[in-house]
Amino acid sequence: MGLKAGREYLATLQKNIKPMRNRVEKDLADALDLQHAKLVFDTIDSQNYSSVLYALHLFDLLARNELSPEIKNILAEKSGEIEAAALSGRFEAEGAARFPEYFDEFPRQDILKEIPLIMSSDEYQQVMSSRLAALRKDGGLPKIERMELAKAIGLMKPDSPLAAELGDLIEDESPQVSCLALKSAAQLRRKSDLPAIVRKLGDYLTHEDAADALCRYGDAAVATLRKSLKDPSGATELRRAAADVLARIGTPLAVGALAEELECGSGELDRGIIDALDRVRADNAEVPVPRAAATAKIRSLARRYCRIFLEFQERGPGSGSAALRNHLSLELAVCLADIFKLLGLSYPQKGIRTAYQNIVGGNRDALNSAVEWLDNTLRKDARDMVLPLVEDLDAGEKARRLRKLLRILPGS
Repeated sequence: MGLKAGREYLATLQKNIKPMRNRVEKDLADALDLQHAKLVFDTIDSQNYSSVLYALHLFDLLARNELSPEIKNILAEKSGEIEAAALSGRFEAEGAARFPEYFDEFPRQDILKEIPLIMSSDEYQQVMSSRLAALRKDGGLPKIERMELAKAIGLMKPDSPLAAELGDLIEDESPQVSCLALKSAAQLRRKSDLPAIVRKLGDYLTHEDAADALCRYGDAAVATLRKSLKDPSGATELRRAAADVLARIGTPLAVGALAEELECGSGELDRGIIDALDRVRADNAEVPVPRAAATAKIRSLARRYCRIFLEFQERGPGSGSAALRNHLSLELAVCLADIFKLLGLSYPQKGIRTAYQNIVGGNRDALNSAVEWLDNTLRKDARDMVLPLVEDLDAGEKARRLRKLLRILPGS
């Protein structure tokens, strides 16, 4: 009876606070199919380079069952524009791309079966390998042929001789070649290519294709990403990107790598990792997050919040300290947001996020209801750390409470 009453009481408190807002990136992901749009754009763009590259992109759309009549019309219209440009003298007329008729003449299943079979055959591999050797002897592959090769390898078997070229193509100086190679790497998922793919996370021109490829690898990429994440000599942006990709993978193994860095790392990447874990939790509440890592970091952030707040109060208003007080105020806001993201890893995330949004943006009644909900929801260790930070108190009383909290928090 008491348990039922308690649940009803918490439900009543929940009704008194405003509903939470969704994460912006989740709303965008729900509204847009970015990968499909990018493939269509790449297919249109490939017409500017060669008919071979264009045909390979069309095959990719066909294999994904995305070569719809609407897409065909868009591609045909774009082909007309390219042909007009060719006739104006900027291109050779015979180089203008058109929609290949054989994509309509042959059954889809026959095309999907025969083309990869031909490209992975010993005969095709030998012919192409000989041509590559000859081109290299003459001074190397032209950029367009490197692009064609990078795209074509994705249609071959992972153990095909030409697939061994993929690592060099990923590292190619041309972002266009590299991006096509990264897409092929996502298809073949060869473990030997993982280090090169991770390095491409650090280049803004190849970052998204590298991230998408690593997500396709899934757990097979976690060990390489963990190594990059933990490397203190690595570029900070690359390490942050590794954390972001681990969150996108979102499996227990990936979450474990993030939690390990959060608990044992230097702290340099904490904000990115906290946000990454928050996104994982929002996408899949069933993925377990090690509670010890979250609790230890909440304790550390609570200490930090206390020190910042007390410094903010000591500075006091005045022209000489206005800039510093603005900075400290921003730090307080970020610190509190991170604390609530961490709480959402161990408690119902929807309720925690709703409580946070009402504490920072609601009226006094909503704030008090949110605090009361937290008081009845959090375990004692978390409650004792968090409630003094958010209760509706005057500045003097809050400062007194936070000084007391600093004295009793472990590690102070």
